[in-house]
Amino acid sequence: NDGVSCLAFASDGKVLAIGGSDTVELVDSVNGQAIRTIRDPGMLEPYRTEKKMCQVNAMTFSPDGKTLAVASDLGVKLWDVAESREVATLFGHGKPGMVPHECEAHSVVFSPDGKTMATSRNRAIELWHLDEQLVREVTHNCGGLAFSPGGKILATAEYHNRVHLWDVASGRQLAEDHPQMGILHGAAFSPDGKVLAALSEGSVALWDVRATSAAHELVQRPVRLRHGSWVPIHSFAFSPEGKTLATGGGDLAKLWEVATGRELATVDRSARCVAFSPDGRTLAVGGAVSPPGPVSEVRLWEVAAALKPEVLAARARKAAMDLVEGLQTSSANSQRGRDEKSLGNALFALGPHSEAAVPLLIESLNDPRVDVRRQICIALGQIGSQNEHVMSALIEAIEDESSEVRRAAGGLLRQIARDDVETRRRV
Repeated sequence: NDGVSCLAFASDGKVLAIGGSDTVELVDSVNGQAIRTIRDPGMLEPYRTEKKMCQVNAMTFSPDGKTLAVASDLGVKLWDVAESREVATLFGHGKPGMVPHECEAHSVVFSPDGKTMATSRNRAIELWHLDEQLVREVTHNCGGLAFSPGGKILATAEYHNRVHLWDVASGRQLAEDHPQMGILHGAAFSPDGKVLAALSEGSVALWDVRATSAAHELVQRPVRLRHGSWVPIHSFAFSPEGKTLATGGGDLAKLWEVATGRELATVDRSARCVAFSPDGRTLAVGGAVSPPGPVSEVRLWEVAAALKPEVLAARARKAAMDLVEGLQTSSANSQRGRDEKSLGNALFALGPHSEAAVPLLIESLNDPRVDVRRQICIALGQIGSQNEHVMSALIEAIEDESSEVRRAAGGLLRQIARDDVETRRRV
């Protein structure tokens, strides 16, 4: 009912696990055919009065692909993939002495050697052996966990705006940072362990992990990856080679260059969660429920094809058409058009090849409705001063018959012209 909440590929890339409300579906990633369904019988019980469905919050395959760990509102359970059979319950519904608010699991990860697991739940981060033996517990409200590639360090992204590095063997804290991002609910190491990413509701931050024989240090990078103002990001993933980061949320799936934080592409426009295949060639994108529902989709994208310039340009043109149509519809319904913040979010869907949308946006400046023309001016201003056609269109809009349009165009030109002498002279 809530759409796809999480995705996970098996280590061989042949099986994709899809988590949502009350079930996990295992599908063949080559042909999309269903293999089997994993459903915890407890997921169907009304164990909490405020919830009718159990949500799957996180999943991970063991390194050998034989076991699937599922973190849900009922706790953390391990399942035999071949037989869809429960093999262990680390904690949660059905365990003696457990009460509902102690069951809800936020995250689960396997160590690289597959011998240890880390879980997070209400006020607890725990390390386990696969025989259900609790190895260590730390009292923290944690939303995201990640083992370093070598398995010696555990990173935690915590609800009270802290990122920690822990020594797995001793439980000793190695490093800490306060990123000023609000509630954190996701963490991941790059494949080489040199970069740590953490997720808040609206952005992804990156740290360089610097280690010496004496100490570890987290150095936060100045750039943050965003889908727009107040647009949520629910999921992110490093590509296997570590050069690209995928983000999903707010109905967008995007690819970013890790080294620079530069946006590479908008891959999908109906996205909630993302996962790379082990070979990095495919990006799985899970969507929210689509009307008339309750139906949600998982789409598999060829990463190389999605990054081709002609594909990006075509996608930007389509996004511009949708944007203009939305503006015209809202105006036709006698509603005030989108404010600048909402329009800026819509423009994020245009992606890095937004200039391909400029001709259509300029053409829409001829729309008879004032509000549409004003918003198109804002859209052109968002694209910026690097496009000569944008500047000419905004300068022409200064003489529009509507004072609203004139003010919008003039304000944007003044903003663009602050650091551009030639633009200032023309204005």
